[in-house]
Parts: sequence; C-alpha cells; structure tokens
Amino acid sequence: MEHINISLILARAGNTEGARLHIDLAESAMHTAGRFMSHKEYEIFEKKVEHRLESIIDGNRPDDAES
Repeated sequence: MEHINISLILARAGNTEGARLHIDLAESAMHTAGRFMSHKEYEIFEKKVEHRLESIIDGNRPDDAES
C-alpha cells in the first residue's frame, strides 16, 4: 500500500512519471505476494487492497483493525 500512497501523492503534485513508477512497483509487489498464496488467499488479499483503495479514493482512512 505504501507504493500506492506515494503514487497518489506524486500524481497530485503533477509528477506522473514518479506516480507511474510507484504503481508499477505496487503491481509487481502484488504479483510477488501472490506467488506465496493459494488462489483463495490471493482473492481475499485483492479484496482487501481494493477496499483500501476505495477508502483512499473516497477520502477516508481505512480502519487498521480490518486488516
């Protein structure tokens, strides 16, 4: 999530190249994590990431207790 947060900060500052780099790093990290999870575990992981992204986009801070 850190790369996604940094990407959002950079994008808001107009640094599209830096934002794209951090999105690429986040995507790579998710694929790497997926190699160590079952298909079901990865689906759950994806849903958690999706929920957090929706919270960020909506301007809310995700509740860490849901992690």
